[in-house]
Amino acid sequence: MKNTLRPFEGVNNFSFGTERNDLRIAIQEDYVTIKRNEYAENTSDYYEELGFLIEYSKDNVCEAFEFTNTSNLYYNEQNLFELKFSVLKNKYGRLSSNIELEDEIGVTYHDLGFGVSCEYGTDVIESILVFSSNYW
Repeated sequence: MKNTLRPFEGVNNFSFGTERNDLRIAIQEDYVTIKRNEYAENTSDYYEELGFLIEYSKDNVCEAFEFTNTSNLYYNEQNLFELKFSVLKNKYGRLSSNIELEDEIGVTYHDLGFGVSCEYGTDVIESILVFSSNYW
């Protein structure tokens, strides 16, 4: 499946603001429900075979998608996982005016609607978080 990022709207035809059960029906794949960390307001659905998970608000509404490097994610016809972290950081750093750097392991483009994490000590992208406008 080709996954296409739509900033602040969603991914493919899956939109932020959609209820959990509606996404489960639309995706029709096996998932595991997980609690990301102690700060999470709700559980997430992890679709391991598809290489992404969906984060939900406390009201079970989709707030974000996180893609692993076992999948793909396209933005402006570019598969972001094909880029090295340093190249992506440079390329989108020129387009964004609201950047948050996380040491040497990640960057968030608040005005582009996504954030990227790399494997510590490497230039390999580990995951990409696509978020709604009210995620932060």
